[in-house]
This record gives sequence, C-alpha cells and structure tokens, in this order.
Amino acid sequence: MIDVAKCMRNYINAVAQLIRWFVKQKQYVGKPCIINTMGFNSGVGVDLLVDTLRLSNPSHVVEVGSRAVKRNYPFQLDPHLVSIVQKGILTKPSPGDFFLNYEHIRVQSMSESAAQPVGEWGHRPASLREYVVLSYLSQLLRDNIRPSQAVNSSTPIRIPFSKVAVSSVVEKVKPQFILNALNGSLVSLCIADLETMNISKPDDPSLFSVVENFTPVDCLGFGIIKRIDVEERLFYIVTPERDISNVNLICLGQLFLPESIYTGGNDKTPFELNNQPGGTRITVPYVAESLTKEGISQPWKKYSPYIQPRIN
Repeated sequence: MIDVAKCMRNYINAVAQLIRWFVKQKQYVGKPCIINTMGFNSGVGVDLLVDTLRLSNPSHVVEVGSRAVKRNYPFQLDPHLVSIVQKGILTKPSPGDFFLNYEHIRVQSMSESAAQPVGEWGHRPASLREYVVLSYLSQLLRDNIRPSQAVNSSTPIRIPFSKVAVSSVVEKVKPQFILNALNGSLVSLCIADLETMNISKPDDPSLFSVVENFTPVDCLGFGIIKRIDVEERLFYIVTPERDISNVNLICLGQLFLPESIYTGGNDKTPFELNNQPGGTRITVPYVAESLTKEGISQPWKKYSPYIQPRIN
C-alpha cells in the first residue's frame, strides 16, 4: 500500500526487523517462513530484492517469469550472482568466500496464456493502491450507516493530544505545521515503544510529542483525521477499527486518500457504484455542487469487473 521508492530505507529496515523477530521465535524453529516479494523488478526494486535475499538467506527462491521482458528482473536470481552484484541499500556484495546457497527455481507465470495480450491489464500501481484504500474504508458501511454517508455519518473517535505522539514518516514536516498536514488526511494508527524512539516532548503536557526519526512500529489500522480541535486539544478520527485505545502514535505516511473521496460525487449528482445501473449511489463529503456536468470537468472513474468494494 505504499510507494516504496519514496521510503526505501524505512521499508528495508522493516524487512530486516521482521526477519530478526522471526529468527528469535522459538515456536517457529524448524518451520518454514515464506516471503512473498512485491514484484518491483526495476530500479530500486532490484536493490530491495537483493537486500531481502541477503538478509533472509533463504533455502529456496522461486522466480516467476513473464513473456513480457519488462516484467522480468534484469538478471537471473542465481545465488552466486545475487551475492556479488553491486546492488543493495542495507547490504553490500560478498567480500570473500561467503555466498548465498539457495535453490533457484524459475517458473513461467500461469496468469498468462497465449490467447491473452502481454500488455498491462489496465490499472496503474497507484490506482491499485487506491483500490486497496477504498476497500479498507468500505468497512465503515456498517451499523446501519448508508453507503452515501459512510465518511460523514461515521462516529469519530476522540483522542487527546496528550495521549499520542505524531510523526511524518516520509516527508519531514516542521512541528508548527504538523497539524496542517494531518488534518483531513489518511493516517496510520500505531502502537510504539515511545521511550526507545527519538521524540521531542512539548513543555505543555496537554500537547502531543513529535517523533524525530521514525523506526518501524506495529500498525493497528488506518483512519481519517476528520477534525482537529486545537482548543480542546483533540483529534477526531474516523476508522473501521473497533478499538484503538492502545494507539499511542499517529503517522502520516506516503499513502493518501483517493481523490474520489473528496470529489467523486455529491447529493445532487451521486454516482452509482461500479457505474452499473441500479447500483448503490454514493456521495462524498466535500463537494457541494459541480460547476458543470460536461465530460472533462467530471471526476474520472474507471470500472473494472475485477475490483469490488468490500461491504460487511
């Protein structure tokens, strides 16, 4: 759900932390660990894969190949080559006789057939990330809340400033502007050991702390900061999560709300879910009225029979 090219070091540090955690768990000794990589096969994606292989030191690597050259890695993931190639962000090429020693298995993708074109299936990675966000937020359609009012009518949860720290994970934001960045944004609701993190504590105990250097933490879920009351010093957060009482860190990351949340329709010009006649008609919180109904001014929507919202 993130663009790892914009937070490479955070991503691979999290991978390293997960691997160290798994190795220390006695209950998993002798049990397999399957690492499913993201298929980012060019540019920094190759560095991240090489780092993942070197850090995990696997016994088997299954490489799924494609008929389309651009979907394949620029070189075979042979263990000797991965050991010495000048790639990696956290790791370096093997300095001596130590080499990875996994069994490399290369198979052809079964999702492709001779009858299908090799081209893209029509959705950019950024669009796929937006679909995941919308699917997650569709869990707000519960408790007799109408789909047209999912964001507006969901009861927000109040969190006092003093109970949490805040952090901007990707872009560094000055403390005096952090509330501007958080307001109306999608945020991660995290549980962290703040005592081990580099944080700036305010002189006023009723205010929030600011995390200076972010390190990987446990994420309980996501939410939308619907309102910030600076007088009462409260965050109002809409989230599908039932219980966020243990959350002590709010993170603004690289994942943003899709544009359709702000501009996808309104009470006067609702649009139908999946653009299908008779579908659920949805409104969004911030658009009161479209200036015109002519084509180019309307929010762009793309229908895919493969993407369905999750409605509980």
